[in-house]
Parts: sequence; C-alpha cells; structure tokens
Amino acid sequence: MRRRLIFGLLILGASSGLAFSQTMDLGVKALGYFQATFEEIPKNSLTSERSSFFLQQANIMLEKGFSNDLSAFVNISFSNTYSSENNWGDLDLEDAWLRYRSGNGFNIKAGLLVPTFNNLNEIKDKTPLLPYIIRPGVYEKSVSDLLRLADYVPQQAFLQVYGFLPLGDVKFDYALYVGNSDPAFMNGLGGNFVLRGADTTSHKLIGGRVGIRVAHLKFGVSSTSDKSNRNAIGLGTVQRYRLGCDLSCQLGALSLEAEFIDVLHALTATQKQTLAWESALTPLIGNSLAEFFSYAVLQYDCTDRTFVYVGQNYVVDKSSIYLSSGFNLYTAGAGYRISDEVVVKGQYLRLVLGDNPFVTLTENQYLIALSVMI
Repeated sequence: MRRRLIFGLLILGASSGLAFSQTMDLGVKALGYFQATFEEIPKNSLTSERSSFFLQQANIMLEKGFSNDLSAFVNISFSNTYSSENNWGDLDLEDAWLRYRSGNGFNIKAGLLVPTFNNLNEIKDKTPLLPYIIRPGVYEKSVSDLLRLADYVPQQAFLQVYGFLPLGDVKFDYALYVGNSDPAFMNGLGGNFVLRGADTTSHKLIGGRVGIRVAHLKFGVSSTSDKSNRNAIGLGTVQRYRLGCDLSCQLGALSLEAEFIDVLHALTATQKQTLAWESALTPLIGNSLAEFFSYAVLQYDCTDRTFVYVGQNYVVDKSSIYLSSGFNLYTAGAGYRISDEVVVKGQYLRLVLGDNPFVTLTENQYLIALSVMI
C-alpha cells in the first residue's frame, strides 16, 4: 500500500511539473497586486465608532505576447473583501483586450478595456504604485455605493487607438476610443430577449485625450460624449459631456499631481421643466444635473524608500440634495517602500460635507495598508 501511495505521489508530481512546463511554454505571464487595509473611524454625527480590516483591492492579470507587435491582456479585479457567498464587495472583469503595436506612434486595443481619461483612470487600480490608500474621490471603488462613479469617469471602452509622437524633447500623447454609453443602460435582467451585459440602446461613448510630456512635466485634456440614463428621476435619456484636465510635475524630491472633471448635461426644454417639477415635489432631488470633481496631491520623497504627502478632493453632484453643496476631503499620509514590490502606507482623511437641509457630517478616518505586487 505504501509503495502504491509513493508511486501515485511521484506520478502526480511529474504530471504537475509537466503541466507547469506546458504553461511556461505557452508564454503566458501571470502577475497581480493587492492592498490589505485597516480602517478606524471615530464616532460622528451619523455613525458610532467603528473599525475594520478589509481587502480593499486585489487584481489578477494574465498577459501573452504573440509576436513583437501583437499581445493580449486580461485583468480581473476584486474589491472590498470580495465573497459571493457573503455578498461582500465586487468582482469585475476590467480588461480583456488584444493590442496591435506599430511603434510608439500607433497602437490599437480591441476588446474590453479601461479607457484613457485624465492621468489616473488607467492606473487607479495599481495600488502599489499609488502613494495613498483611499484614492481621490471618483476613482475609489470602495465608495461606489455612495457616488455614481461612472458619471464622472468612463469605466469601459471596447476600441482604443493611442500613442505618442516625439518632437524634440516634447512628446505629444493622444488617445481616441469608443464604447457603450451609461452602464445604467446595460441589461441586467433575464427573460426580456436581450443578452445580459448588452447595451439596450444605440447610444455610444466617444472620447479621447491629448497631452504633452516634457522633462518632468505632463499635461493633458480629456473629453467624452455619451448619454446618461436619468429614467429614475423622469428625464429619460440625457446628452452628457465630460471635460477633464490633468497635470503632473516633479521638481527634485517634490511632485504634484492634480485633476479636475466637469460633467455637463444638455437638457431639452421639456427635460428642464420636468427636472424643475421633480425638484419641487421631491426634496431629495436637486434642480440641476451638474457634477464636478477636483483633486490635488503634493508629495515629498524623503528618501528612496520613504515619502509623505498632503492632498485635497472636492466632489459636487447637483442632482442630489445631499451633495448639491459638495464635500471636501482633506488628506495626509506617509509610506515606506520595503522593496519595489511591497509598500506600507498610512493615511488620515477628514471628510466635510457641504451645507444641505438634511444632514451635517464631519468624519475622520485613520488607515493603515499593505500594498504588494506579485
């Protein structure tokens, strides 16, 4: 019996080694990162004191190069200690695309992708590369229950052309993409003769970014055009435009990154009248759809391994009476890079809700996190 067991283990080990060898021969690279966080929130006007450990973000990625100019990439994202059994967090397929590359000046991605918008959108999930734990406002997945993140930033596209053109010391960046419109138009129900996950309209997202890079300065302007689903407040389909601007610069050990996003809606005369009626009848609905976001972070690298920063966020959503005066989020933090792949972070946040008729809130948060790239 013992000999059979040993023989079985040897066969299993050999077959596992063969499977691993075959995987390696396929040329598929597996990589990922995660951020584990502890949060402490003292008592405030709305909630009692609370604290929690949670896995804020985890990503598993696969990449395969078919040739020098053709490659594929898949990115699966988990947030907020994801568990389907316990109904915790979210699981998202962020990327699944094929890329054709013809030099730096011309690239095409086809498939599901996170589009280029301002500086942070494409790298917002790469937590080991970011200094902060809680990301600026509309880029933070863990607050998606509180903010309509897709209103401010395009979440998905399916075809993108991009690249950069050098002219002396200056690089000109460009990106142009198309995708589905507001996620609220996507079908999430069965039995209605529409595939779940398919767009139920012919409205499409068109967007892009142009920018420059020179020395330690990066500047860009982004814009999108699509439709917003406002059936919930009786307006139906509304034309929406996003306008964004980003600036990043570095001077020695000091660096600055900043963005703003202005979300505009082109209401018809009928929609304006309907919104005025809804706002008058329903106290929780604001009298405008205007949305705005801005953030700035100033960072100082004390050494090659340690850094400190201060920052500020501002978010407004005029369609919600709670956020019609916006809220400010002030932050300060520090970090220590144990290695290129492992970072320990600490962050303090102070949220101050703007004046509104229903609630007053000032909340402090203290966080510690471990970011790991694997």
